[in-house]
Amino acid sequence: MSKADEIRSLFLHPRPTYRIPEAAVLLGMEWREVQAWMEVGELEGVDTAEGLVLPWGELASFAMEQWSQEVVEEALGADVAAALPELLRLTELEVRIPRMEVVALERL
Repeated sequence: MSKADEIRSLFLHPRPTYRIPEAAVLLGMEWREVQAWMEVGELEGVDTAEGLVLPWGELASFAMEQWSQEVVEEALGADVAAALPELLRLTELEVRIPRMEVVALERL
């Protein structure tokens, strides 16, 4: 599954929960890597009758830390409006500031 397919699947076809192997496929990781993220507290699973699962919100939040928003929006293409609220989508910004501030920013 390509990264774009993973992103589209996660955001356009969300499910309430994902088993660890399913989450790993969507994140483009091995299941052991997802498990390691859980062990250090970066992902929080929920125990259910079916076993340990990751809620969609937890998985989506973690994924947004792994992928840049630009990559996510590019993968979603014309469907971005269906997946991300308008106020969370990227927008262009043009500003005019004194040249000395640009130089200062470049030195950071």
